[in-house]
Amino acid sequence: PGQLKKVPGWLLDPLGPLTIRPGYFPKAVPWLLRFIAASQADRIDGIADALRPLVKQTFDAYAPLVANAACADLIRQSGYMFVYETEQAFRGDALAWKIRRDRGVVCEDIDAARIREMEPALRDIYVRGVWLPEQGHCVNPGRLTKTLAAQFERDGGRVLQRRVLDIEVGPDGPRALVTDQGNLPVQTLLVCAGAHSNEFSAK
Repeated sequence: PGQLKKVPGWLLDPLGPLTIRPGYFPKAVPWLLRFIAASQADRIDGIADALRPLVKQTFDAYAPLVANAACADLIRQSGYMFVYETEQAFRGDALAWKIRRDRGVVCEDIDAARIREMEPALRDIYVRGVWLPEQGHCVNPGRLTKTLAAQFERDGGRVLQRRVLDIEVGPDGPRALVTDQGNLPVQTLLVCAGAHSNEFSAK
């Protein structure tokens, strides 16, 4: 809630979190309207409740995969820090932190002295921060993806480089991928096409 009033500033800021090419704006309007609807106060708890089980298991879900592929060193559960230059900006995010805390995310408020102690390389301009000790990151996402794909093939899987043109849908659901090299029958289909997923999952 409250994000809508920030959108004009985001669009004018070349480093802002939202960029829309002018020519693409008419196509983006339906998504933006859904974004606005989803950010209403009465929707937030349900959305947060649905997202939490998905992200909570990230480290546990990756652990057996990276162990099998001998690349566990690429995943670091080292925590991360959000910092704020003003008290006003810190207070402006209070609801976001409350939503996380209410769902069991460990969040520790820290002051300027603690920020400098934890990360001396940061400029001396931050007055407040939030430390999330249970979070982490992947040090090389490209290498992680390639390593897991290689292990998948060693374990008997196949990676096919084909352009998917359509999904053939039967009475019981998807039954084949229509590709530029012919049809591929499918028993179970997982669509992972990022922003283009809707083009297929809409069927």
